[in-house]
Amino acid sequence: MKVLITGASGFIGKNFLKKLQNTPYEIVTITRKPFSLGKEKNYSLDLKNSQKLKDILEEEKPDTVVHLAAGGVKYGEGTLEDIFKINAFSIINILDILKEINHYPKIIVAGSGFEYSLKNEPLKETDCLNPLSLYGISKATQSMLLRRYKDDFTIFLLRFFSVYGVGEASHRFFPYIISETIKGNKVKLTGCEQIRDFINVEDVSQCLLEFLKKDEEKGFFDFNVASGKEISLKEAVNIISNLLKKYGFEPDIEFGALPYRKDEPMYYVADINKLKNYLNWEPKISLEEGLEKLIQEHLDVLKRENRDYS
Repeated sequence: MKVLITGASGFIGKNFLKKLQNTPYEIVTITRKPFSLGKEKNYSLDLKNSQKLKDILEEEKPDTVVHLAAGGVKYGEGTLEDIFKINAFSIINILDILKEINHYPKIIVAGSGFEYSLKNEPLKETDCLNPLSLYGISKATQSMLLRRYKDDFTIFLLRFFSVYGVGEASHRFFPYIISETIKGNKVKLTGCEQIRDFINVEDVSQCLLEFLKKDEEKGFFDFNVASGKEISLKEAVNIISNLLKKYGFEPDIEFGALPYRKDEPMYYVADINKLKNYLNWEPKISLEEGLEKLIQEHLDVLKRENRDYS
């Protein structure tokens, strides 16, 4: 089977690509800049370049397209036009090209839990899409547009919740706490009363692999991808603080130093029963285990940097 992956150099994409290295899948990737981890064939281009994209799809004719490319993931990043072009319209462009060349692979698309309306109970796939953030609005637009192609393609839309883990960007919640603690700086946070549902990127990668194996009739199928376990950010901070202390660091946490964002959900947890029943699979990595791996990654980078300067 030939698998084409967009956004393969991103956080989730890179981890998924590692997962595929020892599998029999033939891998083709599309990234903005040249990128490779091993056996895959890479094309570097902007997904807005329709002609070049058509040439690639016509040449490669993948059995599955995994669309992980995304914009505006970092809060406040990207223009309105750019966020919608990549998050809402790039996969639609791909589908239109595939129809034009009369090729109908299975489609797996990254959505987001931020597409839903706010609720104080776990979110289900049947809940209303009524997002607050620009990122959520763009992803919800993608979801609604994808339904128009359900008679032509098998489409799996996977709404990822709070994904964390090795390779995560430095500005994100856990890497920020780790890096500031290692530097000996004060860690400035909100009151951390938000309730979240964290899933490790290794579990997300395994979930994507499970969907590669699924055969299904044409249609649109959406799933929440999360741990299904709720935890307050303050509890999560306590877990990572205790882990950092094991390594000889003393986190200096200042709760309430930052304001809450105006469009930030205070409760953001998924119901994953549909996912578990469909795949006969569920996430395996505990938050403690995942955070320890993340801390070890930071310490390994620090050791390499010190060796480089010695």
